[in-house]
Amino acid sequence: MADDAAPVDISRLKRRRDFLRVAAERRKWVTPGLILQAAPMPGSLETAQRKGKSRKAKAPAAGHTTPRNDLRNTADCPTPVSGLEAGSVDAESAGGHLCSAPDPVPAPPMARVGFTVSKKVGNAVHRNRARRRLRAVVDALMAELATPGTDYVVIGRVDTVDRPYDALLQDFRTAMKRVLTASKSAPMPGKGGKGHGRGKGRSTAPPAKESSPASAPSRPPQPQAKPS
Repeated sequence: MADDAAPVDISRLKRRRDFLRVAAERRKWVTPGLILQAAPMPGSLETAQRKGKSRKAKAPAAGHTTPRNDLRNTADCPTPVSGLEAGSVDAESAGGHLCSAPDPVPAPPMARVGFTVSKKVGNAVHRNRARRRLRAVVDALMAELATPGTDYVVIGRVDTVDRPYDALLQDFRTAMKRVLTASKSAPMPGKGGKGHGRGKGRSTAPPAKESSPASAPSRPPQPQAKPS
């Protein structure tokens, strides 16, 4: 949950590959009114730790100094040495000091959110209504509840259309508190599974065996009529 003193800046997910990446994380929370998925944002600390990248700078070798050691705050910078600006002497020979630029203002914490409302929710009218209601919930609570450096995807359900707004708000609060600590769900079946890949629409039952003439039951011989 974000700190009240530093609200989280919310932006929108727009690229399909970001939606697929969040879904591949398999971390979600299901409520009656909506489904919430979450995944670390690319470049976040958690993503860097997963890849094994260290954010700490390497210490310089013994006896080695870098120009950064001579940097001073702007307020402590002395008057430029005569001739330094003209380029006749360098900073070290003139006894001057290099001054660092002011520290950049840190960017506010950020999270991103996207919306998915499929045809399972209903026709176009129902889908648009569900999407508007989800956006209203996100605009009301996301900045307060979002974790910085996280991508979220809010998925509409059939009950999203007619669920009371207060209940929908509570569904979103619950999902935001639980989604990052929820255990990962089982992966979807691969190609050839039910409803996926080339096996879609095909029956998995073995074909019926055709009866051969040899296996057909034999009829008893009919008696021939005797000539009179």
